[in-house]
Amino acid sequence: MARSAEALRVKTDLGGVRGLALWRRDGGGAMVYSQPAHHTLSIYQSGGFGVWSLDTRSSGFSNAICVLPEGLETRWTNSGPVSNLHIYFTQDDLEAMNWEKAPDIRPLIFGRDPFLKSMTLPLVHQLDWSAASDRLAIEHLLLALLARLGVPLPQPRPAGTLSSILLARIEERLNDLEGGAPGLDELAKDVDMSPRHLTRAYKATTGQTLTQRFRELQMLRACELLATELPLAEIALACGFSSQSHFTTAYRRHFGQTPGQAR
Repeated sequence: MARSAEALRVKTDLGGVRGLALWRRDGGGAMVYSQPAHHTLSIYQSGGFGVWSLDTRSSGFSNAICVLPEGLETRWTNSGPVSNLHIYFTQDDLEAMNWEKAPDIRPLIFGRDPFLKSMTLPLVHQLDWSAASDRLAIEHLLLALLARLGVPLPQPRPAGTLSSILLARIEERLNDLEGGAPGLDELAKDVDMSPRHLTRAYKATTGQTLTQRFRELQMLRACELLATELPLAEIALACGFSSQSHFTTAYRRHFGQTPGQAR
């Protein structure tokens, strides 16, 4: 992985797991994930529509979940930007969590689990991996993420809902935050579907409503901009909110604290 992607952050001295890393890859073509000596839980943070699994003949998306067991060799191609959070762990790590029986780790390529994705937001955007004060919170989140593997994860949905091309088109439109939430009629026209059909197909494909996805993108952008010196009022407008108070209310509802407290 290190030969074909940029490691934005890496942390190895953690209790409970072997380590975690935030990777970014901009295209790059073929890649082989060759017989790793640990399990990998990969949770896509952004992009991913250009990622193609040669083993399952399926394409990725921005909320995809992949579980890669120890020793499994997987083959991929990538034609676009993608960011992944990787959590590395072993069977011993799972048994140390005091489960009666650690689950068998089975491969999963491009599954969906909104819980797993939402749990990564503090890890990626709020917690400082190098700060001793955040270490306990990081380790608790990692254990919660791994505990999810104790129940069957949703498998990839059958083809026939929304194609990766249509999902990419919708994602591009939703990412245009400054213009505010796009109208359903406008989105439906963009993908040549009825509003009702689009609403159902998007929820069936991603596990989220269009409104939930737009708000998630707003919160992701807000977390990025709060790391800058941009005034809160300007961040609100950049994220598609009509006012700073509207932004503050939405941020507090999503994260349990105000933007000022987070900054």
